[in-house]
Amino acid sequence: MYRHTILSAVLLLTITGRYLESTQTPSRLPEAEQLLFQATNEFRVKNKLRPLVWDQRLSDIAYAHSAGMIVRSFFDHMDPDGRSPTERIHRQHRQFIGNTGENLSVVVGSPPLSPALISEQVMSGWQGSPPHRANILDLEFTHVGMGVAFSGVEAKVTQNFMQVRGILKEPVPEVLGPKERLKLEVVSFPEDTPKAKKYVLAPLGPVSQKGDPPVWALSETRPLAAPGRYAIQFCFPIPRSNFFEVFPGPEIQIVK
Repeated sequence: MYRHTILSAVLLLTITGRYLESTQTPSRLPEAEQLLFQATNEFRVKNKLRPLVWDQRLSDIAYAHSAGMIVRSFFDHMDPDGRSPTERIHRQHRQFIGNTGENLSVVVGSPPLSPALISEQVMSGWQGSPPHRANILDLEFTHVGMGVAFSGVEAKVTQNFMQVRGILKEPVPEVLGPKERLKLEVVSFPEDTPKAKKYVLAPLGPVSQKGDPPVWALSETRPLAAPGRYAIQFCFPIPRSNFFEVFPGPEIQIVK
């Protein structure tokens, strides 16, 4: 089973015209991030769901997207470089394996924008929007990170979710050199679920490869893959069957 990335965005205050490129460096609001985290879990618990686990790396990835939306004057899940939330998260998070989701929001008002005001308006908008509400109340999500960036009269907010299925003991290197080995020791999450047994290197660009990508055992430290960029997809056995669930992990560049 492979769940697609869940995307939702909301503009809380409608304004006319295009956003002008910011001439100021965005500032981060950790207090607003924590208030949103607290409000998110309160809403989940109220709906009889387990609270999400805070992940600082997810938060940093979310903030980078929020700050980028201000600096580069856009509001979208896809950044101007064409990267989706799944690509952004799995390119930057080197240990989590699992599906992703994302909520976005923007608050516009007279400065200074207080953390409490941002949290209140964003959560009100998300709870009243079916796609955002569905993300927050998704039963499968386990971890979350918030990123709040502000500059002048606007704050942009990114909320990154993950359904963490496994955690790599060691971060995957961004580049695998000619003589380097790939160590993929996975700890299941939750711990009492089946462990990953195999992995696939799914090409992310033009790669000289015919047919479907081969499946490798986790013990294979130097897969025979052509140079290129790949998404590492991990195969978790489904109990009492011969099938596997496939979950995306970090991206990697293999060089000659």
